[in-house]
Amino acid sequence: MESTPAFAGVSGEGRIGLRNLFELHFQAAITTLGTAVYDSDQGLMRHYSLVKSYFADNQSTDEIYQAVFERERIQREEIARDLLTFIHDRLKVYLRDKGHKHDRIDAVLAKPDGALEDDLVLIVMKLKALETFLATDDGANLVAGYKRAANILRAEAKKGALPDAAAVSEALLQQDEEKALFKALKATENDVEIAVAEERFEDAMSALASLRAAVDAFFEKVTVNADDEKLRANRLSLLQRFIAATAGVADLSKLEG
Repeated sequence: MESTPAFAGVSGEGRIGLRNLFELHFQAAITTLGTAVYDSDQGLMRHYSLVKSYFADNQSTDEIYQAVFERERIQREEIARDLLTFIHDRLKVYLRDKGHKHDRIDAVLAKPDGALEDDLVLIVMKLKALETFLATDDGANLVAGYKRAANILRAEAKKGALPDAAAVSEALLQQDEEKALFKALKATENDVEIAVAEERFEDAMSALASLRAAVDAFFEKVTVNADDEKLRANRLSLLQRFIAATAGVADLSKLEG
């Protein structure tokens, strides 16, 4: 695999120059996008000259967006979402061409709230951190634990609403292994949150990797679906909290294998 590309467009003042990032990919995207404006009856229609002229004049991406919005009188949110989706598709092609696996790309494209990530530099930084993480035994095993937790939660969700991640009651933690996982999560969550806020994604992943032993022990010794409903709900909340702790860097549910 080639190393994650360093983009010439990254700088302290301007996060990224999309023209540098996508090279021919982005120019092809602009050409295609330039032919697309909304029509109330037919959706996307052909109209090349408008966007092409703005791009040729070295206008910013936002200015290109605004020109299309004003001309066609469409809501900014609608077209921005469609343009970002298109750019994501081109970025996927670019990164796959560089040797990155498609499931790992998908894992870093979405934000925890389900929105599309619009900072392309962050996407690449997260991808690099995720790949470094997955190359370690702790990383690979933690992902296995994540998938086990996600499968349990998915099955329980079919039976009814899941308890909230914030609803973990320390008083209901009975076994040493669930107490240890709760303690490890409390110690790790703040470190992960700070690292993500400071865009230190490899540090965030390293902090998550420290959960590996506690997660393994939990699944080895603790029965999540306990007969006692309160214990069961509390353990499901604990798994929800574990899943939530990973969301700042990547959606690990997208990973295959």
